[in-house]
Amino acid sequence: MDFTIVKRQIISQYISLYGSDRENDTWSLEACINVFRYFYRAYYQAFGCPHPYLRNQTIREIISGFPRLSGDGYLYGELLDPEEYPVMIDAYFEQDFPACNYSIAHFMSGNIRQLRYYENLY
Repeated sequence: MDFTIVKRQIISQYISLYGSDRENDTWSLEACINVFRYFYRAYYQAFGCPHPYLRNQTIREIISGFPRLSGDGYLYGELLDPEEYPVMIDAYFEQDFPACNYSIAHFMSGNIRQLRYYENLY
């Protein structure tokens, strides 16, 4: 699995989103890359093929959503540590979601991530 192109896309979108003036609750670029990498590896292990391509806007939305649980368009909850994501990601791939592509965009949508957090870490 070649992660080089995706990594460049993540770097570009992180800089586009935060520039050099990061908010206090924003993850580092390295933390974002590591969570994407972990998810993409888990996806490859589950399906035997690379994760589908994501648009730049989708990458930006995912990066901005990483630090906190969100629902209904509002940010709430305590900050999430990047180290909490592997447990949530592993639990995500154990779920049965009919007609789902299991992309990181789906993982970050609705209450999918929140449920994995509360079931496995809370």
